[in-house]
Amino acid sequence: MKKLGKYTCTVALAASLLISDPSQLIYAANTPSKASAADTKQTNRVTAFAGTKLKTFNITSKSYIEISDVLFQYSNNEKIVHYTVTVHNKDNRNLDFMDYWVDVQDTSGSKYSVQANPNNSKSNRVAPQSTQSFKFYAKVNPKLNYYNLKFKLIKWDFSMPNYERVIGEARVTSKYANVVPSNQYYILTKGTERIRTYLQPGSRFNLGDTTQFQATFQLENSGNFVKNVSEYQFYIKTKAGNIVKLNTDIATDQKLESGKKLDVLLSGEVKTNVDLNGSQLFVTQTEGEAKFESPVANYAMTWQAASNIIAEVNKSKTIRIDGVQVETGIEYSYVDEGEKQNDISVTLKFINKGSKAVKLPKYQFELLSSEGVRYPILPEAEDLELVPGIQKELILNGKVPVSVASKSWTLLLQQPKEENKASGYVLSGFKLPTVKTGGSDLSLIRQYQNENSKYEIAVMNTERLPWGDQDIINIYLEVRNNGEKEQLIPDIKSTLKMNGAALDAKDISIIKLDNQILIPTGESIRYVISTKVPYNYKFSKMSLVLNDQLEEKKTRTMGQFTINELAQVKYVRNSYNLDSKGRKATLDLENSYRFEAKNSSMYYVEFSYSNKEDRITELPVLKGYFKTKDGKYIEAEIQNVKSKLSPTGRALLIASAQIPKSYDGEGVAFIVGEAITTGKYSTIEDKPDSYIKAGSFNVPVAVNEVSDKFQDMKINPYLLTFDKVDAGITGNSALTLEIRYTLTDSKKYEVNENKKKLLFEINDGNTTYEQILEIEGEKGLVVGKNQQLKVEFTGPSISRVLSNGYKLNVYEYNNGHKKLLAFKDYSRFYVSQNNNDNS
Repeated sequence: MKKLGKYTCTVALAASLLISDPSQLIYAANTPSKASAADTKQTNRVTAFAGTKLKTFNITSKSYIEISDVLFQYSNNEKIVHYTVTVHNKDNRNLDFMDYWVDVQDTSGSKYSVQANPNNSKSNRVAPQSTQSFKFYAKVNPKLNYYNLKFKLIKWDFSMPNYERVIGEARVTSKYANVVPSNQYYILTKGTERIRTYLQPGSRFNLGDTTQFQATFQLENSGNFVKNVSEYQFYIKTKAGNIVKLNTDIATDQKLESGKKLDVLLSGEVKTNVDLNGSQLFVTQTEGEAKFESPVANYAMTWQAASNIIAEVNKSKTIRIDGVQVETGIEYSYVDEGEKQNDISVTLKFINKGSKAVKLPKYQFELLSSEGVRYPILPEAEDLELVPGIQKELILNGKVPVSVASKSWTLLLQQPKEENKASGYVLSGFKLPTVKTGGSDLSLIRQYQNENSKYEIAVMNTERLPWGDQDIINIYLEVRNNGEKEQLIPDIKSTLKMNGAALDAKDISIIKLDNQILIPTGESIRYVISTKVPYNYKFSKMSLVLNDQLEEKKTRTMGQFTINELAQVKYVRNSYNLDSKGRKATLDLENSYRFEAKNSSMYYVEFSYSNKEDRITELPVLKGYFKTKDGKYIEAEIQNVKSKLSPTGRALLIASAQIPKSYDGEGVAFIVGEAITTGKYSTIEDKPDSYIKAGSFNVPVAVNEVSDKFQDMKINPYLLTFDKVDAGITGNSALTLEIRYTLTDSKKYEVNENKKKLLFEINDGNTTYEQILEIEGEKGLVVGKNQQLKVEFTGPSISRVLSNGYKLNVYEYNNGHKKLLAFKDYSRFYVSQNNNDNS
């Protein structure tokens, strides 16, 4: 705020009581100044002010001269009296006003030099049956009051001493009324110009050691011609004599058309020790090439009992921009708490109620705490065009110390000092809703509107997923079309902060879940905001800001959200549904086992993966991790499906992971989600770098169904039975099993890209011999009944089986690990019998 001094034009006697150092603004705001009952009392009916006529002098039997509008104008240690002389020519011949003069004197007899207003008519002839006004002014003793003045009407007469003939004299008395009362309107006239005026009761509030005040001055052009209302200037004069020039929202060279109305906002400030009760509003007019300023009317000022400069919580106010009414209010306010300072963000909304677009002025903004301390808060956008009927938003960001424990906040909207303004001033203020600092805000929904569309935005869910030595953080959004027609999908950008620290934009991915181009009315599209953090990183608060990328360098904030904790990965029991549009599928748990090797073990899980789309399509690529009971995570190897599936078609999907033998098989979970590569859904050729929408299966290791008979051995989707096993030794280095078997396929999978393998193992008590064969592979097992298979084992010591006998084990084999299916002991090396016999 600038310190107000004495004005050198016609403004006034600004005293030392007025504005001082802004650093002292430390008192509470929004406290209405006390007003007397007389100040606020109004009648329901507004009547006309009779005018400021002082006296009428007859100059013929029909014509007369009237003196009116006796008004003081104040300048530096000077006082100027202005008055109007109106000639009413009721005769049928011209009347020459050059024959007359009006002297100004005071009651002590001092005479003052009178000057004609430079904007008077150049002609002094008044036509018959017409009226013409002439204005004059004179510098007088600054100590004079109105009742010290008298006016003398003189006619030049060369037959009289000093050539003067006094027609009459008028003294200003204490009864002279030149102030428009608070409940009356006044019509300003000049020639054919008629401007109806009315001053509404003002509003005021204390801000630090100043009192901010506003009043609305109503204008109505009841004349026949356009009026340039920017010619008007406004001042307030307190009963102590302090005069302050007021700011207005009148635009440069603003015109008021005939028959139109205009509400002019008057704003100003004084020190709090200046009593505004009993103040008057002085209105002047600056005219002509010389920009001569002269007073036109004075108005009594009254004050409302409570301030309306500051809007209450969730209430809007109307401001005027370039003559256009703009409804303004708080859309959203938010605090991001940090260790040393808190970031406060306020979204201010504007709705142009006029019929033309206007640009938002470069207002200044401050945050006012309940203790009266003011903090700057800066707008994100530099230029904002307000289009009629379209809500526009302006994001303001500021910082306050953590130590500030304000019970409430007020946003101050200030008009900075301009070339044609007396000073900067508070235009309006808005009490903020209770600022959100604690607790997750996931349930909140944001409304967003741009020039073409209306949306509803909500954060639906969150999750934290394992990824090597990092964790993935996913935030799920839903954007709903609340418009009346299909809408374009907004180009969303995001900002993420954790504990007040902003993440690098390149580390944040925005993933569109639904495969569509437009959003139909009433429907939604979904997004995921994804990033990675160290797996042991802990945070107490995460803030998300969503922006709509309108143009290359132009964004608009869509919404802000606070997240203090992340949801647990969703437990899906036995079925995991993928529901993105164009990617619908279901993953059903079928089997979970533990395979063993000499130095390691393997978690192994089988799923039925189904296409739920109505067209033949590829199944989404998946990514997952195993989680042990004690919180260890192991990356899973998933054999994703390459082939396309028919609607409702199923495929076998296998997930596995090698683990140390010491890992427990109880309490194991499998976390799986849709794989992502560089911010898009992964294809089968891609290497995933993230995953989303995870579900968690409980996959405890099933008890192996091991039989001592080679019957109904389960190798999903197959069932294998050995009908007959013959064994023989060829030479000293080869043992051959001749097996007659039945292999059936359940045919429950449309696609099975996993080649199942069997490991045949012979052990004579000292040495183990192994052979691996593929089901439905080359030289492997084939589907059918009474199929023949030869399995050959070789080794330098295999002839020992001749004397020792042996044990035959059959395993399911996968990636170096095996799971026992069945076994049988044989007492001699040659077997020619059914597998149920033991000899």
